Formats: sequence, structure tokens, C-alpha cells
Amino acid sequence: MTKPTKERLLDAAERLCAANGIDGTSIRAITDAAGANVAAVNFHFDGKSGLIREMFARRLVPLAERRLDLLAALQGDARTPDTGDLLDAFMNPLLELVSKPDPSAQAFAKLFARTVVEPTAAIKEIFGGELTAYSEAFLKAFQNALPHLSRLELVLRLDFAIGAIAHALSDQTRLTALGETPTPKRTHASLRAFLIAGLEAPSLSE
Repeated sequence: MTKPTKERLLDAAERLCAANGIDGTSIRAITDAAGANVAAVNFHFDGKSGLIREMFARRLVPLAERRLDLLAALQGDARTPDTGDLLDAFMNPLLELVSKPDPSAQAFAKLFARTVVEPTAAIKEIFGGELTAYSEAFLKAFQNALPHLSRLELVLRLDFAIGAIAHALSDQTRLTALGETPTPKRTHASLRAFLIAGLEAPSLSE
């Protein structure tokens, strides 16, 4: 069964932006790949900026909701969640998504990695809007787990962690060139250990 036009446009935009970047992807390329016309983009999204925003939102909003559900479950326990618990709640939903044998999921993994390096207005708008409470909830939880860190130091380390996650998920070309082809499970385990060590490291003196 053929997907609706709106969904085909979102799929095409995700795939092409992952490969070529947002600025390198034209509306014409998206509509051609989706088997639609330019008017459909204006009708469904009010232009390219609206299409890009919804392309991110359809992945990031459910992802944030899943993360918050896991965080709430952790906070419902008697003990304070530790760094590993919080990393699992933050990373596992993303890892589950990009591990699916689905071309769209793989495209999103590459798009996520590109977005960390090349942040867009759409991403800034989403995180400055409906995902603000989500970001603050995780920041507060990490502050409780890592009280030896100032807010500034914690924000910096979490930013580094997000960069490391994006790097690990982008592709394995670098590892293959070095003669290594780790399984996703092995990559995720090493990434988790690396991030815990970095987040829990002693505070730096100002």
C-alpha cells in the first residue's frame, strides 16, 4: 500500500538530508524522490523550513517521551538513579531505534550525527520549545547523581557525551579502516563505559 504524500515527503527528506545535509538538499530533490510536487510541500508544511522541522519532530518528540518514561520509572524507585541508570534511560531508546534493520532508521542515525555537528534552526526551535522540559528533567537527574559537578561542568560533559553518541552511531568506516568491525552490542557497551567514566571524573578546579 502506498504511503500518504506527507509521509513520503518526510521519508525522502530524512534520507536525502542524511546523505547531503539540509542545505545540500533541495525541495525539488525531495519532491522528486517522494513522487510529489512542490505544491505538496507548501500544502503540508508551509515550505521547506516546516518540512525540516516536522522531519525532526516526528523522531525526536516520541524519543523524548520514551526517555522521560524510563526516567520516571527510575525515579519511582527508592534509590537515586546513578550515572549508568540515567545513561541507559537516555541512550537505549535511541540505540533501539537506529539498530532496527530499517533504511529510515539508518538514515535518521546519520542525520542525528550530522545535526550534532551542524545544528539547524529547526533543532534549536524544537529544543527551545516542546523539548525544553525534557532537557531540564534529565539535567536535574544528572545533577542529583553527580553532585560534585557544577551546572556548567555537567552541561559541558553532557554536550561531549551527546557528541560521542553521535560519533559512534554515524558509521563504522573509521573502525573498518583499522581492521575492526565490532557488533552494535559491543560498540554500545564500550560507549556506555566511556561515557560513565567521563561524566563521573573528578571536578576540574576553576
